[in-house]
Amino acid sequence: MACARQQYSDGVAAGEELKVFYYEPQPRDESVPQPDPPADSSKEAFVFPSLAYLIAKKAAHLQRKISKSRLHLDVRSLMQRADESTKRRLLSCAGPGAGGFLLAHPVRPDLQMGPAVIIDSVLFRLGVKGINVAKIRPTDRCQCGKVHDYNNLVSEIICCPKAGGHTWILRHDIPKLKLAEIARQAGFSTKVESRVGSDQRRYRTDVTIYDYCGSGNAELDFAVTHPSSKSNLRHRCIQGIAAKAYARKKVSESGARGIHAPDIFIPIIMETFGQFSKQLMNVLHTLAENHIDQSATDAGYSEEHRRALKGVVVSGYVQLLSVAMMKGVVYNLDAAAKAIIRNNGKDLRGKGTLSTGRAEVLLASALRAQFDSLVLGD
Repeated sequence: MACARQQYSDGVAAGEELKVFYYEPQPRDESVPQPDPPADSSKEAFVFPSLAYLIAKKAAHLQRKISKSRLHLDVRSLMQRADESTKRRLLSCAGPGAGGFLLAHPVRPDLQMGPAVIIDSVLFRLGVKGINVAKIRPTDRCQCGKVHDYNNLVSEIICCPKAGGHTWILRHDIPKLKLAEIARQAGFSTKVESRVGSDQRRYRTDVTIYDYCGSGNAELDFAVTHPSSKSNLRHRCIQGIAAKAYARKKVSESGARGIHAPDIFIPIIMETFGQFSKQLMNVLHTLAENHIDQSATDAGYSEEHRRALKGVVVSGYVQLLSVAMMKGVVYNLDAAAKAIIRNNGKDLRGKGTLSTGRAEVLLASALRAQFDSLVLGD
C-alpha cells in the first residue's frame, strides 16, 4: 500500500495540470485520521487517504480511480513526446467506431478479414509500414511523378489518387455500399448514386434513404479523410477535427445546397484510421431504432431492454462498417505499394498467400518494435 501510495503521489506531482479524481471521505470522524485536503481547492485533485483511514473506513472503487489516473498520466506523457502526425493518429484510433474491426467475430463473410488484411490494418494503426509498403525504396518514384516521403506514415501514398489507381476509390465505395445494405436491412428503401437538385443532371449523392425519420429523404454523401494529411495538419490537434472539417466542406458544396426541405443532406465522413463522424453515428442510431421498431414491436420489451438492444444493434453496425472501411484502406495501400514497386522496375517477392503463422510472426515483430520505440525511448 505504501508503495502504491508513493507511486501515485509521484504521478500526481508529475502532472499537476491533469484533472484526476478527488476522493471525498465519509462524514468526518475525529477519532480517525483524515486525508489532507488539496493545496489548491480550485483544482480537482486526488488525495490518497492515509493507511489508518483505509483501515477504519472503506474507499469505494479506490483501485479503479488509481489505475485510471495513472493511465491518464501515461497517455499525457506519450502525447507530449509524440509528433503532430502521431498525436492525430492516436486520437483517431481512440475515436468512435475506430476499433470496431478488432471486436468483430468472423461469423459472416462481411466480417472476415484475411491474415494479410488484418495484419496490415493493425500495422497501419500502429504507425508501422505494411507488408508491401515496407518494400518501397526511399528513391522510388510514384505514378504521379513525385518521390514521396515513404517514412511519413504512408500519408502521402494514401492521399495520392494516382498511387493506388482504381483502388483509391475502394475505401470510399466499400463502406458506402455496406451502409446502404444496413439501411435496407433496417427496413428503409435506398438508392445508390442518385441525382439531386432541380436540374437532375449535375449533382449526385452516394446513398439515398427514402422516408427517413418519417418525413423526407436523407441524402448521404460519403468521404474518407486522412487525419495526418498536410491539409489536416493545419487544423488544431483535436479528436475528430479532420472529419468535422470535411463535413463542413461537404455542406458548403453545390450538391448539398441543391437539396431542399423536407429532404435533408447528411455528410458521412470516416477517417482512415477508422473513426466515425458524429453524423454517421447519429444515422446508425436512427437505423437501429427503426430496425427495433419493426422487428421487436410486439416483444413487450421495456425501455431499459430496448436501450440495451439498441446498443447491441449499433455495435453490430459499427463492426460491419469498420471492417469495410479498413478493407478499403488496406486494399488502397497495398495496390499503391505494388504499383510503385513495379513502376520502378523492382520485382515483388512473396506473391503467394500469406499464411496465418507468417502473419502472426510479422505482427509480433511489429508490435515488439513499436513497444521498444514508444516505451523504451530512443
